[in-house]
Amino acid sequence: MNLVIQRDDASFKKAVRERFGKCIVCEPGECYQACYQVAHIWEFAKCDDASKYNPDNGLLLCANIHLLFDSGLLQFEPVKPYSSGMIRIRCNDTLRNSVVYRHHDKIITLLPENIPFLLRRYD
Repeated sequence: MNLVIQRDDASFKKAVRERFGKCIVCEPGECYQACYQVAHIWEFAKCDDASKYNPDNGLLLCANIHLLFDSGLLQFEPVKPYSSGMIRIRCNDTLRNSVVYRHHDKIITLLPENIPFLLRRYD
C-alpha cells in the first residue's frame, strides 16, 4: 500500500510572497519574478505539523538561490542578537568562481520570526 501525502501550500506560498515581495538575496534586476520560489527554511519533510505551513518558516528566493539553499551550498547564518532578524549569507567555497559568490558575507534582514526556523535547520 502506497501512502500519499497531500500538500496544500497555496496560502503558505501566498503569505510568504506577500511578506518579502522579491528574492531576499538578489539585487533588483538580478533575477526575475517568474523565477521566484517559496522555500521552507526548516525542511518540510522534517517539520512538525505546526511548522509545515507557518509563513515564518518560509523565504522567497529565486530558483537558483533556492537550489543552492536546499543543497547546503548557500546558508543563512543568524547574527546575534537574533531579535534583529539579521542574517549573514555564507557561500560554500565551491561557488567561489560563480556570480552567486558576490553575496558571500552579505548581511540582510529578515523577520525576527524567521530566525528560530534557521536555528532549527542548522541544529
